[in-house]
Amino acid sequence: RPLLTSPEMRSEEAATHVLLQSGWQVERGPDSVLVSYPVSRVGRIVAWLILIFLVCPLVPFLFLFASGRRMLGDLWADANGAPPPRAYYEIRAGSIETRTVRGDEVRERSVIDGADLLGIVYGPSLTWSKHEMKRVDPSLSLVSTGGQVTLGVPPQLGSAVRDLITAATVRLRTERPELGLLAGPSPTRCPWCSQLYVLEPGARCPSCGAPGLLQ
Repeated sequence: RPLLTSPEMRSEEAATHVLLQSGWQVERGPDSVLVSYPVSRVGRIVAWLILIFLVCPLVPFLFLFASGRRMLGDLWADANGAPPPRAYYEIRAGSIETRTVRGDEVRERSVIDGADLLGIVYGPSLTWSKHEMKRVDPSLSLVSTGGQVTLGVPPQLGSAVRDLITAATVRLRTERPELGLLAGPSPTRCPWCSQLYVLEPGARCPSCGAPGLLQ
């Protein structure tokens, strides 16, 4: 789905209402929108069972790797009832930043410059192998010239998060015309073959012929 659709097509207020009703937090500032929600973790009893029966025999090995030490720290925090990590999406006219925070530790931080942002895509995809093709459940991704960042949002909220990010980005860019980020046609990346092309009504991918997502 193209980024620069008309703001009327993506209601920021309606999407915000859906997320607030689902326990998310949406903070609207003068030049940004900050979205956050708790990341699901295992319960205390399950965390203790994992620590005792699965992790304890592997503790010396896990301490050799940063990912192993982080996993131990997370399980210990879960077992002691610590608050879960929170995911943050900070939307500005010139950038979108995603990060996960637990305590004082910032993890999985990614910043996409507004000039590199191509689109915000929510939908299913396909996997390929030598013998079969499978349909993957819908996911939400920020597509840029440098690749894509997939956001781990629940499937039932994917459309609302997509609409909020799209509408907020368009609104904030409109309020900052000096950035020059609203000019020109909207590029998109084909969800089937990843070809980059200009998305216009009725356009098809010049590589594989798949129809565009603009309706």
